[in-house]
Amino acid sequence: MLVNRAHASAVTSGAIVTCRSRIFLFTSGNDEWLRVWEIVLQERGLEVTIANAEEPEDALQIQRLSKVKTNVADVSSIAVLDRNDQMGLARILVCGVGMEVMRVEWEAEKLAIVAD
Repeated sequence: MLVNRAHASAVTSGAIVTCRSRIFLFTSGNDEWLRVWEIVLQERGLEVTIANAEEPEDALQIQRLSKVKTNVADVSSIAVLDRNDQMGLARILVCGVGMEVMRVEWEAEKLAIVAD
């Protein structure tokens, strides 16, 4: 799957976090933005018909939920330090020219990212 205009520069790092049956993808790159995406797996029927065989549907849907500026230049890696599914939060370590820990909190449809 190709996501147009995901970042203003090369994507150099990514990390996946799952919480309460939701899948989140964190990406960053040289543009110093941390972006949060939600990946939704589409259920596909087992029956193949002429109509759906000619126009295959993507099994994944990707939606950008948020973006936040990071103080780390030239991000080279992102690591998930810890997460708490019951509270709906995770801590993400962003590394590059420097390091920063960011706290991600999500409730129902609301998402917040702050420097920790």
